Amino acid sequence: MVPMGGSILCFANNSSTLFAGGKGGVFRSTDNGASWQAMNSGLTNLYVSSLAVNGNSLFAGTISSGVFRSTDNGATWQTANNGLTSINVWSLVVSGTTLFAGTMEGGVFRSTDNGATWKATGLTSSFVQSLAVSGTTLFAATYTDGLFRSTDNGVTWQAVENGLTNINILSFVVSGSTLFVGTNGGGVFRTTDNGATWQATSAGLTSTSVQSLAVSGSTLFAGTSGGVFRSTDNGAIWQAANSGLTNTFVKSITVSGTTLFAGGNGVFRSSDNGATWQATSNGLTSTSVQSLAVSGTTLFAGTGSTPGGIFRSTDNGTTWQATSSGLTNTSVQSFAVSGTTLFAGGIGVFRSTDNGTTWQAAGLTNRDVISLTVSGTTLFAGAGTGGGIFRSTDNGMTWQSAGLTNSAVYSLAVIGTTLFAGTSDGVFRSTDNGTTWQTTSTGLTNIYVLSFTVSGSTLFAGTGGGIFRSTDNGTTWQAASSNLMNSAVYSLVVKGATLYAGTRSGVFRSTDNGISWQTMSNGLTNTYVGSLAISGTTLFAGTLGSGVFKVGIR
Repeated sequence: MVPMGGSILCFANNSSTLFAGGKGGVFRSTDNGASWQAMNSGLTNLYVSSLAVNGNSLFAGTISSGVFRSTDNGATWQTANNGLTSINVWSLVVSGTTLFAGTMEGGVFRSTDNGATWKATGLTSSFVQSLAVSGTTLFAATYTDGLFRSTDNGVTWQAVENGLTNINILSFVVSGSTLFVGTNGGGVFRTTDNGATWQATSAGLTSTSVQSLAVSGSTLFAGTSGGVFRSTDNGAIWQAANSGLTNTFVKSITVSGTTLFAGGNGVFRSSDNGATWQATSNGLTSTSVQSLAVSGTTLFAGTGSTPGGIFRSTDNGTTWQATSSGLTNTSVQSFAVSGTTLFAGGIGVFRSTDNGTTWQAAGLTNRDVISLTVSGTTLFAGAGTGGGIFRSTDNGMTWQSAGLTNSAVYSLAVIGTTLFAGTSDGVFRSTDNGTTWQTTSTGLTNIYVLSFTVSGSTLFAGTGGGIFRSTDNGTTWQAASSNLMNSAVYSLVVKGATLYAGTRSGVFRSTDNGISWQTMSNGLTNTYVGSLAISGTTLFAGTLGSGVFKVGIR
């Protein structure tokens, strides 16, 4: 197993109990964050993106497994997905006694019976990243379609973007009669007329990717990719508030009484209105392995968060050693190997020339690098937050934009001199080293392309809706997921003529070029497999919550 800390994406309060959700499941604190206990019994998916409290019930929204409900303060969980046709749940909110879920593919769903059943609302086609309630008005922020408002409990929706120059909205907060939104790259906007008009309000905000917002009394807080900022004048002016915050990529903020909590790579707590912060992650452990790579006979695992980083094994995964010297950000989502140089992507790119013993920053320090690949002597990096592809021809010393600036790039692959990008908008192809791109998604019925692998001249794409295969260099695609038990495919690898797929229901194998699949998850105690790697005759599976597993293959 690989030890690591918790990547915290969301918070919820229930009376005097604080809950934190992230890539290691749900954690509970009853002593104001001093200590935490994992609360994952029955929670079969540990990628928790959202939390909400409705009366005596706690709800957890997960990526690829829908909604879970607990009626005993998080001690046990049961699925609550009846009628929920989209199971990638990014946001949850309660309005009165009605629960709303914002999903990746299906828009907003509504439950009026405490999660027992769900029905689609009038917003059906958008990727809804965040939800907020202001009085009796419901707001939904989408990934590419802007902001929507509903005044009839989600039955109908209207676009509300007048003055909102950045429509990629990541966060909401309500302060009195004022609604604030945090955007991806555009800072903070404010409305005092229920979303009819908006004004930019980001003076002093030096980091404009605003992941989270919170209000404590008359003070407004913004969690950004560059730390926490604070405003005491309703957002007119912001000041950095990062003293003691050793990791400044803040994905979530919440207030419990007079205490402020910031979640990112671990949890930090402030009892003086953000003036100073203290780490408070005792007991907050996670075994969330986001990426795997093989360099020679050495295996590398990239983990979710503090004190994680990169772990190395030189004995085929039997033992692991932390090897993160010089790695200033410990959430490692991607790897690439170029000769004897190893690259790691997280918040920025890092480079090691001594087999992972030490690392040096190699640019893109303001980007969430979730995919890396090498084509000849060129290194490509795909970004999640902010989107786009970047290219380096000098071993990561300098970078230039290589297009696709509006798409999150989950995966990259190379066939010969052709580069492929798997994005939130389908597959793109470049034949001129990333200078220009053409969309190439014909036959691809799911456009969230999470993984690639190449077998000979055949390209396989793992998507949020199964596996697709192309035999004509990506021009057309055919479904290749017959009897595959899980639809979302996070990782693909190939050895010889055998193809392996990592899903949230374990690992599957195909020996007939994707025509049929067989499960091979015996002994895999956590079936949420986010990464795969092959070293010799061993297949390694990195799970989101239980470390690394291995199995012998032919």
